[in-house]
Amino acid sequence: MKPPKFWHELDSKQKQKCVLGLIVLGIVIVSCIGYQFSDDKNPPVEVPKKIPKKDIALEGDQFEKGFAIETEMQLQKQREVMKQELQDMRNEFDKFKKGFSNQLDPLKSDIAQIKGKKDTPSPQMLEVPLPVKESKDLDTNIPPPPPVGGGKSLSYDGPPPPPPPEATEAVILGGIDVVRNASMTGTETEKKNQNDVYLPPSFMRATLLTGVAAPATTVGKNQPTPMLFKINNLAILPNSVRADLKGCFVVAEGTGDLATERVKTRLLTLSCVTKGGESIIDQDIKGFVVDADGQVDLKGRPVAKMGMHLARVGLAGLLGGMAEGIEESAFTSQFSATTGITDTTLKDDTESIVKLGVGRGIADTAKELRAFYLQLAQQTMPVIEVGPTKSVHLVVSSGTTLKIIDNHRDGSEDEI
Repeated sequence: MKPPKFWHELDSKQKQKCVLGLIVLGIVIVSCIGYQFSDDKNPPVEVPKKIPKKDIALEGDQFEKGFAIETEMQLQKQREVMKQELQDMRNEFDKFKKGFSNQLDPLKSDIAQIKGKKDTPSPQMLEVPLPVKESKDLDTNIPPPPPVGGGKSLSYDGPPPPPPPEATEAVILGGIDVVRNASMTGTETEKKNQNDVYLPPSFMRATLLTGVAAPATTVGKNQPTPMLFKINNLAILPNSVRADLKGCFVVAEGTGDLATERVKTRLLTLSCVTKGGESIIDQDIKGFVVDADGQVDLKGRPVAKMGMHLARVGLAGLLGGMAEGIEESAFTSQFSATTGITDTTLKDDTESIVKLGVGRGIADTAKELRAFYLQLAQQTMPVIEVGPTKSVHLVVSSGTTLKIIDNHRDGSEDEI
């Protein structure tokens, strides 16, 4: 079969397009025929309908209302539980009260019988009360001690007992009742020693109340600088024992040391007074001071103010040397070779005489000024300065007996 005439009139590209079109058309036709003759066994698929969305919104205070209701319900449950527990406790208390009253009734009857027996003593009973001697040191009488045996009198058929020993005396010392036998009473010295308190080696926190400017020279060591400390806390004794020295004053003295830049301090006296002024402590002590850095003595700042005076001393010496040169220029010197002696003679002109007077006057004045400024420089030698309100630790190095001075006179308090 020959192709149609128009096929030859087409070029190569058009022929390709026609061939492709025929192939596509054939495929479409075959597909349609196959679809018509095929059995459709699958059921039709239902397309789900779109459900319109609804926005769910809570009211403004609905959440708060729900939370409040839930909280109230929980509180109501807790109240009911607490009421039930309280009712159970009341029931248990009532049971305990009834049982206690039942046990108390026989005790009441026994007490009534004992009282009835005490009201009617037996004629054969012999009561022996213990005599009590009134103390002269007490303002009020001491009641007699109760009878021996829990309130029951002693009874026996034999001879009467021997006289009891002398009663003890009660003495009040520092707010504490001290009872001692009359036969153990000591001398007046022993009584005085009872007011003494022994202070072993200890340490305490304190504050420096006065500033210190301790001279660091040999002259300053002969005249130590005084200082005052105030104890801020309880004194710590050995074995963690505390002594109430809070508020007491400690007087000390110290000298400066340029090598360590510290004020060497030693404690002198400890002074304490009670709030009412009834008792006073004024005792010499031995100790030293520990600064905040943990080292002994007070750390200070060296200060030297003699620089200006030393400069003036040098200036006076310079003027004196120049004056001596002017004075020497007024003389003539001749050396003798035979004798080996230098002869000095004053020139006889007026200029030489003026030079001699001016030079000698300036030299003498410069010498006096030099001595004056040198003395001022010695008085302003370096010092170690320590400011007030410095926190330190005071250490009592040697134990001492603190004598408590009683400030009462004829039962009255003296003003301090």
